[in-house]
Amino acid sequence: MGAIHRLSAKQIDRCGDGMHADGGNLYLRRTGTAASWIFRYHCRIHHKTFDLGIGKYPEVSLDKARKRAFDYRVKIADGVDVAAEHMRARREASAIAAPVAPTGYTFERCAHEFIKSQEAGWGRESTGQWVASLQRYAFPVVGNMAVDRIDTDHVLRVAKPIWESKHVTASRVRGRIERILDWARAKKLRAGDNPARWDGHMEHLLANNVRRVEHHEAVSVKAIPKFMAQVRGRDSAPARALELLALTAARRDEVRCATFGEFDLEDRVWVIPAARTKAGKRSGEPHVVPLSDRATAIIAAQRAAAKDPNGCVFVSKRTGGAMGQNQIIDVMKEICGDDGPVPHGLRSSFRDWCGLNGYPRDLAELSLAHAVGSRVERAYRRNPLVEQRREIMDAWAAYCGG
Repeated sequence: MGAIHRLSAKQIDRCGDGMHADGGNLYLRRTGTAASWIFRYHCRIHHKTFDLGIGKYPEVSLDKARKRAFDYRVKIADGVDVAAEHMRARREASAIAAPVAPTGYTFERCAHEFIKSQEAGWGRESTGQWVASLQRYAFPVVGNMAVDRIDTDHVLRVAKPIWESKHVTASRVRGRIERILDWARAKKLRAGDNPARWDGHMEHLLANNVRRVEHHEAVSVKAIPKFMAQVRGRDSAPARALELLALTAARRDEVRCATFGEFDLEDRVWVIPAARTKAGKRSGEPHVVPLSDRATAIIAAQRAAAKDPNGCVFVSKRTGGAMGQNQIIDVMKEICGDDGPVPHGLRSSFRDWCGLNGYPRDLAELSLAHAVGSRVERAYRRNPLVEQRREIMDAWAAYCGG
């Protein structure tokens, strides 16, 4: 068995990650800031080595861990199957401590109830992103499981297959699972640690140095005139919305939810409220978009045909409200195919075109509603440089028009 009582309190506090032997089958396992005691022994009954957890450090002190290890050694000498005894005790303790989720409380049901509870503060775009990512990656794996039975292995089965190939998406899905399970615990539908938590848990099970950026598929700058001609050739509101999105380099929901009151056709500007822009939610500043002649004509035509002159520019025929989230995407798919460029990629097409034509970086970034410069610089720069950016947007519209 070798020497025992090798560790001291100072050594425990200073030791790095890994297994540290105290002797007598007792080990301290440290991972980051977390540490726990392990009793490791080879069982002659099962012909295999077992690692039995006997408590976290410092909750279980060095002296207490040594006493528990001694008790195990005595039982082994008496021929007791301590591995089976240990696992049986843990199962019994879990059965007593774990709640029984009410019938029908699956992970998917909890997810929908959590999303509904948060939706008022998110907006439709965030809700759609949550639902879409969970439906694609999480629900097929854990959707029908009782929420109190989901453990680390289940979370890994969701995240691992896409952790490197779609790292940003996988990271978001893991975080969303974590929040849903936290909600379930607050509702007393499960107990114990959250198996999807990152700090001190998933960070050791999934590579945390992956920094792969997922780019939206974009139409090449060279192909833009042909693409835009195909968009103009379609006589529908979603096609006009896609055309306006391309001409203004705006985001899909900024176009989809735009109202006539945001447009000043006399001054040829579109003022998107801060609450509806990604940067504006942080800065509180609206985004002013200079409108080209073609963009102005699109809004004028939509206004002339509108039933409600104060309503949405692009209306859903089914609901009478803002156009549906996928209608703009569907037009893009008709032109480019299911696996081709996406509407958000048109912002990249615009940015590439700006670079190829020598427009100043700051003006190009401001046209995309990106933050430019430090916080101090942005605080002093009150002028959104609309007229300077108008030159860019007019030239871009001319290029889009072929």
